[in-house]
Amino acid sequence: MRLRGEGLASRSTTIRSEPLVDVPYEQVAAYDQQVFGIDREPFIRTWISQPGSAGFATLDAGEVTGYGLLRPCRDGYKVGPLFANGSERAEVLLDDLLGCARGAPVYIDVPTTNRGAVGIAEKRRLVPVFQTARMYRGPSPPLDVERVFGVTSLELG
Repeated sequence: MRLRGEGLASRSTTIRSEPLVDVPYEQVAAYDQQVFGIDREPFIRTWISQPGSAGFATLDAGEVTGYGLLRPCRDGYKVGPLFANGSERAEVLLDDLLGCARGAPVYIDVPTTNRGAVGIAEKRRLVPVFQTARMYRGPSPPLDVERVFGVTSLELG
């Protein structure tokens, strides 16, 4: 489901995030592969370095436990991916990304099968814009949907 909201800053947890540019790229790619189920290394390297984008990662003992990216689109910004080991980390990342949008419209595509993702969006008063469906040709990849709080893009999963 695509949701829309406004860029705003708020935080109510002690979990910290780091700017994605300060996290070794290999760690981000390895985490992405754990969640997405396939190696997207060349794609992710280009995706997270888009001009005008902002990204953050959460870490635990130096290991990536979540990451998210905010990128410009025609009307404001889109969040994606937003992958995290649990709702609390996803909230930290989303709040940091929304804070970078400074009042502009923000869109995120949330898998409705992840009830935690839907709850986080509702808590931030994001409203549905339209429904989406995930389709595959052949078998579906081994996606860890419990860690997907925002898909990378509707076109690319």
